[in-house]
Amino acid sequence: YRLLRAAMTTATQDGLIQRNPCLIKGAGSSTAAERPTATPAEVARLADAVPPRYRALVLMAAWTGARLGELAALRRSDIDLDGETFSVSERVYPLKGRMDFDTPKARASVRVVTLPPHLVPVLQTHLDEFTGPDEGDLVFCTSGGRPVNKSQISSTWARARAKVGRDDLR
Repeated sequence: YRLLRAAMTTATQDGLIQRNPCLIKGAGSSTAAERPTATPAEVARLADAVPPRYRALVLMAAWTGARLGELAALRRSDIDLDGETFSVSERVYPLKGRMDFDTPKARASVRVVTLPPHLVPVLQTHLDEFTGPDEGDLVFCTSGGRPVNKSQISSTWARARAKVGRDDLR
């Protein structure tokens, strides 16, 4: 109904029809259900329930609010452990069977994010163990060096959620 109403509004504005027939009040609005959130203890258990390669990724997502596509596009050069920040200037997303890199959709999504101090040693360990040495190397990648994406880690994430008893988390 929302799409039809928007099309009819455009048609009215363009003079193609005289009046928008979509006039049912409230029919074009919907309310999203409240998204479940994990407690700090559950976040820690979730991070421990995934393979070590993805532990820092879970913690970064939980404590910084960064999206998976933003975290998956992070490169070693984007991380400043001394300054306790990381820069978001790129995102990665699946496109026709491959992963494509691009700037974030919204200009406001390009930003510098403060790292909570407790994540600095976790991220340092991750960089030492799972990230290549070059400044352009991806911080969070598969064992084959490809960017992580939701479909690749969905079974890993499902097992971790089940282990923690939080199947409602996505």
